[in-house]
Amino acid sequence: MIMPKEWLRKIPAPVFALLMVGGSNRAQPCQAAEQNLAYTSASAHSHSDWDEEQRLRRSVSTLIDALSDKDAKVRQQAAEGLGNLGSRCKAALPALANALDDRDVSVRIQAAAALWEIDRQSKLAIPVLVRSLESKVAANRLTAASALAGMGPEAREAVPALMESMRDYNWTVRFFSANALGNIGSGAKASIPHLVKALKDEEGFVALSAAGALGRIGVDAVPLLIGAATDRDRRTRLLAIQALSEIGPKADAAIPTLAQALQDEDVAVRQGAEAALKRIQP
Repeated sequence: MIMPKEWLRKIPAPVFALLMVGGSNRAQPCQAAEQNLAYTSASAHSHSDWDEEQRLRRSVSTLIDALSDKDAKVRQQAAEGLGNLGSRCKAALPALANALDDRDVSVRIQAAAALWEIDRQSKLAIPVLVRSLESKVAANRLTAASALAGMGPEAREAVPALMESMRDYNWTVRFFSANALGNIGSGAKASIPHLVKALKDEEGFVALSAAGALGRIGVDAVPLLIGAATDRDRRTRLLAIQALSEIGPKADAAIPTLAQALQDEDVAVRQGAEAALKRIQP
């Protein structure tokens, strides 16, 4: 829960200007942001919680108004700020729902993410985020995948789109897509072949994210992980063994393969197999 003395720290720095000034004064955002930061620091010592609550309400109102600003960057930052403030911003829900139809995709993404952060409105948020995975702008696809990763099992209907995003040319999109699939858990079992393939991704962080995802999806991934644990590629073997270890006792079908891996030519694979066996059969 965000306490009154901490809430201003959750708003992106460029948005602080909106909380202090408006109209013609918005030409001086840096000065306004500095003033607001100074106020925030002082408020911890000189203002009551009631005063801060009133300031929060006024600021939320200002951010809601900013969702209608002519500048897309301002609208995006306002939505992000409201989302960061979480459940204390429920008054902003109608405005954020309207922002799902914003003409700018980055605003739509932040509004969808905010609806989830504030009120767990996945039914409104997920369709917007799924469509955003097809954006021509990599930053938008990354942000959408990251937002879906934060929804856990609630993002189950996004599995097909996330599976497709595992083929994205941008490795950070692949990374967060794999993470999202893992966070969905057993509801993402259809993605297991895609994630096993990603163990060979040229970007190591993606391969590591895929291994973690397979471990979180659980027992349904065991058969393909057993195959990957004997792959010719050293890194693939090691990551498959790590995923089996994360699954734990439910991966007992892999015990013979792991026992064989104790004789692997690579010391890291041997150590990983030993650790996995201890977790699977403690």
